[in-house]
Amino acid sequence: MVVIFNSSSFGIQLVIHLHNIALQFHGDFLYQGVHLDLFPQQRVGLIGANGTGKSSLLKVITKDLLPDEGELNTATGLRFAIMHQTIPHHTQSALAFVMEGHHEYMALQKQLEKAYEEENNEDIIHILSKLDDLNAYHLEALAATILHGLGFTKHEIHQSVNSFSGGWRMRLQLAQALLKPSDVMLLDEPTNHLDIATISWLEKFLKSYEGALIVISHDRTFLDNIATHIWHIEQKAVKAYKGNYSDFERLRAEHIKAQQALSEKQQRAVAHMQQFVDRFRAKATKAKQAQSRLKALQKIEVIQIIQEKESFTFEFQAARDISNPALRTTPLTVGYDKQHPVLTLKETVINKGDRVGLLGVNGAGKSTLLKLLAGKLLPLSGEISYSPKLDVGYFAQDHVEQLHLNESPLWHMKEQHPQWPLQQIRNFLGSFQFPGDDVFKPLQQFSGGEQSRFMLALLAARHCNFLLLDEPTNHLDMEMRNALVLSLQEFTGSFLMVSHDRYLLESCCDEFWLVDRGQVKVFEGNMEDYEQWLLNRGKEEAPLSSKKSAPSLPPQEKQQLEKQIKTLESKMEKINGTLANIEEALQSPDLYTTSQHQHTIDSLLTDKKEQQKTLDALQDEWYALIETLENSTS
Repeated sequence: MVVIFNSSSFGIQLVIHLHNIALQFHGDFLYQGVHLDLFPQQRVGLIGANGTGKSSLLKVITKDLLPDEGELNTATGLRFAIMHQTIPHHTQSALAFVMEGHHEYMALQKQLEKAYEEENNEDIIHILSKLDDLNAYHLEALAATILHGLGFTKHEIHQSVNSFSGGWRMRLQLAQALLKPSDVMLLDEPTNHLDIATISWLEKFLKSYEGALIVISHDRTFLDNIATHIWHIEQKAVKAYKGNYSDFERLRAEHIKAQQALSEKQQRAVAHMQQFVDRFRAKATKAKQAQSRLKALQKIEVIQIIQEKESFTFEFQAARDISNPALRTTPLTVGYDKQHPVLTLKETVINKGDRVGLLGVNGAGKSTLLKLLAGKLLPLSGEISYSPKLDVGYFAQDHVEQLHLNESPLWHMKEQHPQWPLQQIRNFLGSFQFPGDDVFKPLQQFSGGEQSRFMLALLAARHCNFLLLDEPTNHLDMEMRNALVLSLQEFTGSFLMVSHDRYLLESCCDEFWLVDRGQVKVFEGNMEDYEQWLLNRGKEEAPLSSKKSAPSLPPQEKQQLEKQIKTLESKMEKINGTLANIEEALQSPDLYTTSQHQHTIDSLLTDKKEQQKTLDALQDEWYALIETLENSTS
């Protein structure tokens, strides 16, 4: 029997108590026997592989989803702030949208407006007193500060919500949750659309939050910096750990290590990092990176143990060796318009084995530089020469655009490797967790994370010796991110990488280049130094990602993109309406009065599943088009 009620019988300090919770999805249990307690000021990182029920657990906590078994007890009058995952569509300003998150303030404002219309002085005085108690006169300034911290300029906070791209509108959803008065804040993947600068700001904000926090994230550095506890979903159970993500990994690894010996593969990963430390320990310009790598050695050991337990690993194997230099450029001018170049690049040499991380704020030109080196963009001036044996592999942010979504993983692999026998293709795809008949399914039926994993499979199958990786961790869960860390650790070729995953950059890159104000230069320091550089740089300038620069696409192509986006939005709105009608039908008490309605229930559930699949595919396509449009102005 499910019992849900407010109670203070568990003590003043207890905020939420989950007792013996079980939740099913399509007849199969996501988890059972869940016992969890949440206390004030705890900051919980909720982790687990994609599809294990993390978002569903948040819905159970907010009572938007009823568990199949167990009890949920919450403190009386508990206030929640939730970051919604829907893309907002509003003509109001960004500031007004964020202010709407403060429901008590908005209600008082409406009451005040009515009191003024009725010239009711007594009510006016009473309402103004309540607004003063809310510190309402500083509320708009707080909302503007939050928006500024998330990368919006003073001018942009007054622009229409609909004028922003999908990624920036998701930042508005986050800002609304941060402003709303709450005792418990629930954030689902808040860093997905943020760069390192705004992630760093968010960490500081959440550390100062006085309520309890539960956040779903696959960003280990973010969780290390903010989490006081970890809730881990695995094997249909949820286990609580005290400490941040690294503490959780150590505890989990100790348990696993007790059951197995360290593998030879782990030793190779550690040896690679030790080689870097030994090589650069005495070099002044590399000293900080060497120290960072020493600290990371223990974490790499932990990851290797855990990754072997999770059994998913892959390799980037370089098929051919190359001679130095791998790549050389003359001084370059880079961009889409000679009158407004994005970057100027000095004479540059990349040698065999170089492992470079590109740093810089959104819109600085990092992706443009990778496009140039990948041959997707010609320099406005200057030349690039490649080693004769160089095989370039490029993972683009808008990688979905490179796929034929109506075709299957098997079809794509056959196109790329026509000489491979069918069984070899199936074995390879199986190693990337596309087993059995999954290889025949259209890619549009897969999630964004699965599509990203498939792009990495295509890249790994090519055996390139020079990789260009633009945000390779987007949509990936922690297991896949760990596998990517290990694969890059053992990669013998060269790579340049853009990522907002600080741990990935720190663990895999031997040097960093800073892209800033149209210039590219070597950055002497580690990721902590970069975060300090961002802090010193200040926020007085508009985030480059939001500035309008020369379009990278011809006007006709841009208009076509915008038309496709509007068409997708119309389709998604229609499906959301259908899903709302299905939900309403499923909530009808009459539907469950007799077993005769079981066929109707099954039909509704099947329709809901199909509609949701279609919606997921449309949303993934929509995100890809939005990113392409954003990149056209970066």
